[in-house]
Amino acid sequence: WTDFQSLQIYDADELTPRFFSNNYGGLNVGSPKMMAQNCDVILTALPSAKELRQVCFGWEGLATGFKKGGIVMDLGVTDPVETVALAKELDSHGVKLVDAPAFGTPDAAKEGQLTLLVGGEDVAVERCRPILDKLATRIIRTGTTGSAQAAGAIADYLRAVRLLAASEAIRLGAHFGFDA
Repeated sequence: WTDFQSLQIYDADELTPRFFSNNYGGLNVGSPKMMAQNCDVILTALPSAKELRQVCFGWEGLATGFKKGGIVMDLGVTDPVETVALAKELDSHGVKLVDAPAFGTPDAAKEGQLTLLVGGEDVAVERCRPILDKLATRIIRTGTTGSAQAAGAIADYLRAVRLLAASEAIRLGAHFGFDA
């Protein structure tokens, strides 16, 4: 069971929250807005900024349900420029956005051993601290909202460059008769 007794769960796929609540606890709710009406901090883990925008401002969106001072903490890996734009829009509704892209395996997530890059206003990040500490063994504070997404994108770029350089070195070595 979860340490967060007031945990609420929403997903467009109705089976996902059912499985989660059966295994870990929590209450299934009918829309993002309903969740925001009852929660101070909402975590999202979505594939792109487009889906995050939909959850925040689309049908029954989070932005219309929060009381002033609500926080959306985005665990997805999304576009840093769009993250900054979303933060500004949410701020106009009295809601703060903390970007905290999660890195690690599903097993690491289950064990609370993720690495999180965290960007956002200091007060909002500190309000999220109990959640961050539960999810991750390594929390890297990056700065303002959007900075965590930017740091993740830069790290992905560096990994890709290293892979490309290693591939080229192997190809060159093969050209001179070396085993890969």
